[in-house]
Amino acid sequence: MDPYLELLSEKFPTTEAVLTEIINLEAILQLPKGTELFLSDIHGEFPAFDHILRIGSGNLKEKVRELFDNQLSEEERNQLTLFVAYPEYVQQTTWYAQQEKEQLVVQLIDLLGFTSVKYTRSKVRKSLPKEYSYIIEELLYLDNRLQGKKAYAQKVIEQLVRLGEVNRFLEKLALTIQTLVIDHLHIVGDIFDRGTQAAKVMDRLMAQSSIDIQWGNHDILWLGAFYGSKACLLTLLRIATRYNYLFELEKEYAINLHPLFSFAHQTYKENPVFTPKNSKNVTDSERMELEQVHQALAIMQFKVEEQLLMRRPEFEMDERQLLHKIDYEKEIIDLEGASYSIEGGCFQTISPQAPEQLTKEEEQIIDSLMYSFQHSLRMKNHMEFLLEKGAMSLTYNDHLLFHGCIPVDEKGNFLALEQEKVAGGVELLAFFEEKIRESAKTPDFGEDLATDYIWYAWSGKVSPLFGKSKMATFERYFFRRDTDTCGKE
Repeated sequence: MDPYLELLSEKFPTTEAVLTEIINLEAILQLPKGTELFLSDIHGEFPAFDHILRIGSGNLKEKVRELFDNQLSEEERNQLTLFVAYPEYVQQTTWYAQQEKEQLVVQLIDLLGFTSVKYTRSKVRKSLPKEYSYIIEELLYLDNRLQGKKAYAQKVIEQLVRLGEVNRFLEKLALTIQTLVIDHLHIVGDIFDRGTQAAKVMDRLMAQSSIDIQWGNHDILWLGAFYGSKACLLTLLRIATRYNYLFELEKEYAINLHPLFSFAHQTYKENPVFTPKNSKNVTDSERMELEQVHQALAIMQFKVEEQLLMRRPEFEMDERQLLHKIDYEKEIIDLEGASYSIEGGCFQTISPQAPEQLTKEEEQIIDSLMYSFQHSLRMKNHMEFLLEKGAMSLTYNDHLLFHGCIPVDEKGNFLALEQEKVAGGVELLAFFEEKIRESAKTPDFGEDLATDYIWYAWSGKVSPLFGKSKMATFERYFFRRDTDTCGKE
């Protein structure tokens, strides 16, 4: 027996079952196309992200207008839209008297029916809250033209009010409408970094019923860290310090930062070059503490990156081995044919003879941070979800979705990754995805080629996620401001 037919027979054991499924699938193709929502560059900004999902990026308001244009005033439509978007908050107000909530149930049932016309009854049923699915289905599909059915519906609503269940029922109805307003969610890269609430964003994404993710450069930075890249880990922690949400990271993912803070306090001094952004509301002692940690993470990152480039000459990034180019006595650096004075240097732990070498204490701190990062249960759940639902690119409805760029030369020809004999374009996207998934199979190793390629995807010349000639983090920190040539990370 054909193996495909054998697998098919497990789910559809009879001819009738196969015919029923064919009829069902053909009928589904005649339904209107569901609404897709495309979002990118969330960067941990949960409130804005959550608001967009609640209102369906404006689609909810449009549904309310289409359905109730001749029944409700503009103010009433806006009030209804706000209720559906934020039912848990609006119910705390006095907008709706008890008797008005009966009418609100009817309106939300009508709106639910209107938003679900694109879906099969089976799909709608799966979206309903389990505790109220029977009641909602009864109200959703009954024929109000029949007097007996109308009285039946009215009695159901009255009982919800009498039993004190109407508020919870209304909230669940609103949340179901939110779910059905958007059929499928595309996250086109960069969930993490800069904002303070990436963990909440991930929790919200994991609750979505239909979603795909195209990894951005900040997403693969987190994947790289979780799968063992010290360079990726130190970079994301440094960015968290720079944007002043390191303590939120500690809280949300239970990352043990105590050894890092203790070492930084003993080793580094106040340094305004490393003052974090968004630090206006912190005390002077907190600011100095963050400046110290910021310096520690930056120096450890530069050392680890230097080690990576020394073991990967095929990356052809020798010019970024900057620690070897510094005159530590004069605090100047020769770079690209010019000399630059270093401002805010903090090279206490660097040996001029072997600047890439970590001190014993730095090695212990990195090992501690990596252990804490990889053994956070919440982090594990988030990274596994990101790996499962994510990819470098996706073809969906004949559209190619990807974050970042497709590297080309001055003439518009695809740039190839010559050291791996990988052609440019889509093949380049596929190569980096292969390396990320390969690294995920051996998360404890950390310095294998696949994991190093995740870091290369963050900052390499022929990365489809980077799009620049260099990641000029060192220059941003240490060059005088009139020579600053750096962009954002």
